[in-house]
Order: sequence, then structure tokens, then C-alpha cells
Amino acid sequence: MIGGPLFFCRWKCAFKLFALFLRLAARVIARATKPTEVKMNRTLRIALSIGLLAGAMPAWTQAPPPVATPAPPAPAFAAPNLSANGVRSLAANCAACHGTNGNSAGGAIPGLAGMNKEYFLNQLKAFKEGKREATVMHQIAKGYSDAEAAALGEYFSAQKK
Repeated sequence: MIGGPLFFCRWKCAFKLFALFLRLAARVIARATKPTEVKMNRTLRIALSIGLLAGAMPAWTQAPPPVATPAPPAPAFAAPNLSANGVRSLAANCAACHGTNGNSAGGAIPGLAGMNKEYFLNQLKAFKEGKREATVMHQIAKGYSDAEAAALGEYFSAQKK
């Protein structure tokens, strides 16, 4: 990961080493007595600086190897509310398409009121498994547990058409 704390530390260390190298090179230049030695030392300092940076750059720019982390545990869901009010609340999710209490206004979407419980469960299972074509029902059906589906089947079979 470029930009992480390890990457920053590597750059910080590289700059410290470079600054140390420049201070040492300045001492060598200060000790030089002839102008040709100063020019030669400056050229040598620049060449060595470029060489050090060019050689060190690939090591500092490489991302560290990824650390394997275990997968998080599966979330714990609350137990379904299968009381009368809980089932009515589940059935309210169906009202947008299938009508209030499962009484559809007609059209292509069937009403669920008065539907046989076994037939309802078989259709919901077919949606879950992808055996029956649908636009959104296959996704909605996957959200219900077997207990919730059975409770919905009971609820809609008790409703009047």
C-alpha cells in the first residue's frame, strides 16, 4: 500500500540518510585546498547522490506484501418476530406489489390473499432457487427464512380474497 505508515517511514529514513551523506560530502569539500579538487568532489557528490537515490527508490516504492487477515465472523441476526404483529409487518412488505393484505388490484401480479399455504411456500421456494422467473421476487424471497415464509403462508391463506 503506497502512502501507508511504512511507506512514509521509508521515505523519512531515506531523506535522513541523504542529509547525512550531504553533510559528509560538505566536510570533504571544505577540506579540499585546490579548486579542481572542489569541482571533482562536487561532481562525485552529485553522482553518488543520484546513484544512491536511483538504487534505493525501487525498494521504497514497492508495496509491502499483503498481510492475510481472517474473514470477519458472520453477523448474528435477531430471531424473527413471528408474533401476529410481526407477521403482519412482514406481510406489509408485500403490499406494494400484491396489495393490502394480499388483495391485488389485478393485472400481472397475483393476489396472495386466500392462497393455499403449500402453494405459496412452493412458489416462494422456486423464486429463492431461481426456478421461477421474476424481476425482483427472486431477491426478495432470499431474504425470508423458512420460518418467516411459513408464517407468511399461514397469514395469506387466512386472508379473504
